[in-house]
Parts: sequence; structure tokens; C-alpha cells
Amino acid sequence: MGYPTNLVDYLVGLVKEGNEDRGTLAHLRSGIGNSPEESTRMLPYVARFLRGNSPDSPQVKAVFLTASLFALHRKHAEVGNLGFSFRLAALTEERVDAWGPFLSAVIDAHPTDVPDQVTRLVRLCDSKDVPIDWYAFYRDIQKLLKPEQDLNPRFSVRLEWARSYWTPTKEETEDSEK
Repeated sequence: MGYPTNLVDYLVGLVKEGNEDRGTLAHLRSGIGNSPEESTRMLPYVARFLRGNSPDSPQVKAVFLTASLFALHRKHAEVGNLGFSFRLAALTEERVDAWGPFLSAVIDAHPTDVPDQVTRLVRLCDSKDVPIDWYAFYRDIQKLLKPEQDLNPRFSVRLEWARSYWTPTKEETEDSEK
């Protein structure tokens, strides 16, 4: 059996029921809050997924960020983007308005500030045991980490996260009308 070629397939495989690889997850968590250059303990686990050599590459940064945050919050489900997961977390305390500024901080963030801001959202989702679609997260975070002048991909992610967070679901609308 070969290695998974997709980062998220690999990460999800680390936590299969009854077979959690705690050692690897600890190495991956060591990258939280650090740049790729400061996260060398992660290299044995993520090197095969890196497409470039530059630690400033959006893809390289996205691999390190996704792997470290997955190791923190291993609950995965295909629920939509991070904006939707964050809405579900806020709804556990009926705090959508109060938690909105946290999402706004990510949406407004310069690419260099995105990792810290996104980490806060993932921690809050973790605290409420709300799953994240790590495939969508990885795809989106690569776009958010693009250079400042590359606005179109970043804007599309920002818009989708905002829509997912601030647009009530049909069920929520029906519940409020009762």
C-alpha cells in the first residue's frame, strides 16, 4: 500500500477509528503558531506534499498550517467551508453576532496575518466540537495566503465564508418564524 498523495487524505488517515497516530499528531501540532522554517519537526510528515522549496509559497504555508491545525482539531466532516463550521460553533451558544468579529478579522486579514486569525476560528470550532471540512479548508487557505496583489482568489474565499456565516439556513429562518 502506497502513501496517500493528497494531504487531507493523509491527515484523515492518521485518526482512523482505533488507530490514532498520537506521535505524528504531536509533531504536527508543534507547528501551530510557527512559520514553516520554525516547524522542522513536521517535515518527515509533510515534505511529500510540498510542491515548492520556498517557505513563503502559499502552497507550502498552507500545507504546514492545515496539517498543524488538523492535528489540533481532528474532527472532519464534509460540512462546507470554515465560515459554515464557525457559524455552527457560534450557534451552540447563540452567539452569531458576538462571534462575527472573529470571522471579520480573518476576512480583513493581510495574508501574513491569516494563519493567526484562522487558528483562532479552528480553536473555537474545536472547543464546541464542530467538524471542519479539511478538504475545503486546505483549498481555501491556499487562496487566502496568496500575495496581496492577487485579490480575486482571496476575495472569492472571503465572500463564501461571509455568506456561509452570516446567511441563516432555511431551518434557522423557519425556526425564528415560529
